[in-house]
Amino acid sequence: MSAAGQRSTRCAGAIGLTPRKIAAASDAALIAAAARGGVYPELRAARMREAARLVLDEFGGDVATVLREEPKRRRRLLKKFRQSANPVWIRYCF
Repeated sequence: MSAAGQRSTRCAGAIGLTPRKIAAASDAALIAAAARGGVYPELRAARMREAARLVLDEFGGDVATVLREEPKRRRRLLKKFRQSANPVWIRYCF
């Protein structure tokens, strides 16, 4: 298993990987999970929570629903994720 896969598995066990579980996790649990993956764990934990809340608020808990939107709206919605203001992966959603 890759290093990223191992981190995801540990995070899933400690917190869970659904937006609802990430949004509900304690700050300490998110920071601990983020610390396993590199630098700036507080910032990364805050961004995880922000992304989870965005998925819950904007996409009803399922970010895949954005793929049913028109391309222009899809791009605008995906850019709401601050940590991915102009990500390469958005190009693959069109």
